[in-house]
Formats: sequence, structure tokens, C-alpha cells
Amino acid sequence: MIPVVFIHKGNSSYLYNTLYQLRQTNPLVKMYLLGTEESRVYEPLAETILIGSLSEEADLFAGVYKHYSTNSESFELMCIQRWLVLKAFMIKKDIRRCLYLDSDVLVYEDVQRLSDAHAHVGMTLCGISGHTNFVDRNVLIDFCAFIFDRYAGADALSALEKHYHAFVAKHGAGGVSDMTLLTMYAEKNPQKVENIYFSNGLPTFDPSLEVGEEYFEMENGQKKILFNDSKPYGFLKAEQKPVLFYTLHFQGAKAKSMMLKYIPVKSVLFWIQYIKYTGMYYFQKIKSKIV
Repeated sequence: MIPVVFIHKGNSSYLYNTLYQLRQTNPLVKMYLLGTEESRVYEPLAETILIGSLSEEADLFAGVYKHYSTNSESFELMCIQRWLVLKAFMIKKDIRRCLYLDSDVLVYEDVQRLSDAHAHVGMTLCGISGHTNFVDRNVLIDFCAFIFDRYAGADALSALEKHYHAFVAKHGAGGVSDMTLLTMYAEKNPQKVENIYFSNGLPTFDPSLEVGEEYFEMENGQKKILFNDSKPYGFLKAEQKPVLFYTLHFQGAKAKSMMLKYIPVKSVLFWIQYIKYTGMYYFQKIKSKIV
């Protein structure tokens, strides 16, 4: 079965929700959490590997990175570095193909079946983001080389700077991010990358709960989601029909605070572990302030 990989520095109050829901829908899947010492509390649920042991190339990239975004430099740099960390991990563990997920994505389907459906490509985008990425190691290696090329030399940097100014002029904020690089790579390599976000009525993956108002019914700024047989459905406005979502992406603080609501089956064990891991999270926060 295809393994699932998360990359998450530190600990977050919502992280147990993500791991629990994946285990509910994929009881046999191997989960890896590439994280930090704080992440080790989830070791019974996911094998934890310290990012520091996988960061050699990511550290090299930090030396050539130029910041072209209104978002914080540390945030945008880490978002790009994660692909270099993932590459190092897949090589170290000799993993040919995995599913990379952002740590705020809930899964409601068999990931092996979904991987098989997209086995003809080496990477997947969900909209313009890589938060749900069925990724082949060889294509990831090629993408990581592409990342370095985009920052190599004056001409490459000039192109990124132009993109930054044009983006901010149009959107008011943002700029060059890993999404920029993923989109550029997909445009140059359409045979290797597939967009798995659909708005034509087919079952799909969620780019973000707050994205899709042009296609789906919304409620309080988020897609209106109803559950049937523990599966989430949005409602496509034009076709007047429900659409199955294989995943939901809780991007942003508001959405993350609501993740618990979107876990359809909560056993007694869930609540016991929820209290346990929530307590560990707050204990770590208090301890870090004291130290």
C-alpha cells in the first residue's frame, strides 16, 4: 500500500484529528510524520522522523533563496524546502511513490485506490497547491532540480521578481511561493503533473474549504458540506447535484478550528485520545514558555 507522508514542524492542536481520520479510512496505511521533537508524541500513530536528518539539500537551498512575497520569508522558504525534505526522505527510505498531505487535510477514501487512479502521472496538484500530492520519486527529484534552476543566476531571479510584482499588482498580496513553482513545473511538464480538483460533477479533492464559490454552494465563506454514509458532499450549483469530496482541506486558522466537526465517526477511543493529545499539546506550549 502507498505510504502517506506529513511534514509538520512542532505540534498543533488539530494534528491528532488529521492522523485519526486517516487511520479511520485507511486502517492499514503506513503513516510518516517528518517533524521535530514535539512531533514524537504521535509516534504510536505515525512513525516520526526528525526533519533535521533530512535537511542537507534544504539548507543548501536556503543559501540561494531570494524572497519575493508579501508573506513572511520563513513561511515561504519552508513551504519550498519541504519538497527537498520529502525527496531526501523518499531516497533514504527507498520509497518509489507516496501520498504527501498537508497536515490540515482530512481523508475520506482509500488512498491506494486513489493513487492507482492517478498512477499515470508523477505528481498531482489540487488547484494550484501541492497539499494533496501523489508523488513519484523520480519526478520529485526532477522538480527539486527545477526549483534550484529557478533561483540560479540573474536572469532566473529577474523572472521571479517580475512575477512577484505582477502578482501583487493583481492580487494585492502574495508573490512567489511553492505553488508558483509547482504551477510553472506543471506547465512545462503536462505529461508528468495532473490537477485533481474537478468542478464538473465528478468526485474530487478539495483545494480549500474557502475556495470554489463560483461552482459550489457556500455557507459562511466555506463550501457547504453534508455527510452521507461518513462521506462529505458539496453541492454543485450549475448542475444542482451533490459532489463527493475525497478530502477536505482546512486551510487557515478559522477552518482548522472547525476540523473536529468534519470527523464523522468519533468513538470512545477517539475522545480519550483527543483529550490525551490535546493535553500534551498545551503542556508543550506551557513548557516552552517556561524554558
